[in-house]
Amino acid sequence: MNELEELYNNAASYAEDFGFNISPEWKDLSEKIADLTKDLSSILDDKQREKLKLLADLYTRQTCLETDRMFFYAFTSGARLIMDIQNK
Repeated sequence: MNELEELYNNAASYAEDFGFNISPEWKDLSEKIADLTKDLSSILDDKQREKLKLLADLYTRQTCLETDRMFFYAFTSGARLIMDIQNK
């Protein structure tokens, strides 16, 4: 069984090395988002806080959709490249 077949059949996995984003930039952005959300929430009324939460949720969903689209494109491009290489 070649490596592509092993990956397809779950005999090999590369996901365990993926881990979590621990970059300083990611940490800094996360802290800034949390601080800004806390600051805004403290001065908004309940209705405005709900709108802020909805805005954050919608933005997260939109980002996830775009990330899924990019992953699918990259994955299929990689699979096509592997198939082309194996056919040579």
